[in-house]
This record gives sequence, structure tokens and C-alpha cells, in this order.
Amino acid sequence: MRRLDLPRSRGFTLLEAMVALVIVALGMMAVNGQLNRYVVAASFVEEKTLASWIGTNEITALSVGTTWPRSERTTRTSTSRSASGVATSSSRKPT
Repeated sequence: MRRLDLPRSRGFTLLEAMVALVIVALGMMAVNGQLNRYVVAASFVEEKTLASWIGTNEITALSVGTTWPRSERTTRTSTSRSASGVATSSSRKPT
């Protein structure tokens, strides 16, 4: 019997293609994980920046105002303990 010499096609085998797909899938999973971490970090920084702006605005509003706000000592509710150890509260009126 004579063997037919068919031209061999140049290309990838199924195994090579599957290995390449596994490598690409692992790379895509790593990129997805990094993007998720980036989004979480960006959200945290955004919240901190917004809080800083609000704090700065409040401090500025207090510094340009004509009167300072009342101290916590005059507006806070005091709590004392009775002889039996039960907490009782009494509200002081600001003067």
C-alpha cells in the first residue's frame, strides 16, 4: 500500500488551544480581582474626601460666624448614680 502524502495543515492542536484558553482565563480572573479592589479603594477614598470637604465647610462656617456655638457642657444631659447603682438623669437648662 502506498501512503498518500497529504499536505499537513499548519495550526494548533486541540490541547494547545485548551492550554491557551486556560492561561487567558486565569489572566482575566486576575484582572477582574484587581479591578474589584480598585473600585473598593476608590469608593473609600471618595467617602473620605467628601467627609473632609464637609468638615472643612463646617469649620469655615464657624470661623466666619459672629458667635461661637454653645459648649457641650451647657447642653449635655448629666447622668448620676443613685445609692442603689441605678443611673438617673437630670437635664440642665442652658443659661
